[in-house]
Amino acid sequence: MTEVVDEIFGAFRELPPVDGDDALLKAVLLVFPDVSDYSLIEEAQREGKSKFVQEGLMLGQFYPGCTASGLRNKEFRALDAPLPILAVRNMVGSDFPFLAQRSEWVDAYLKRFAHRIPGPVRSTITEKVVREFGVDGSRDR
Repeated sequence: MTEVVDEIFGAFRELPPVDGDDALLKAVLLVFPDVSDYSLIEEAQREGKSKFVQEGLMLGQFYPGCTASGLRNKEFRALDAPLPILAVRNMVGSDFPFLAQRSEWVDAYLKRFAHRIPGPVRSTITEKVVREFGVDGSRDR
């Protein structure tokens, strides 16, 4: 599975379409119908995510029974899928909530989107910074 993830990482940008708005909408689904140990999907996503994010890509995991909840509805199981899948796509401006856990992911996000961050995402970033550092700039501990 790691070999396939590495292969798509190297090839994604060269897969058609390579230019224009359609290239931004490109996605690749890696389907593993014979995998029944879904921890392998989780592990491949966890191990590969940083590399993908640094290149402006997202690597997502989907599989039967995935309990990850939706961003706005905790009851919605957004990553529950009929087959185990790793999905690759270009990072978009609304991806901040998926990247807020690690500073290098936030840095990669800001390098691409700081000049055009959507209003709701700016609000989320502001709330996180205020929670972390407090209004007076001192770190809450």
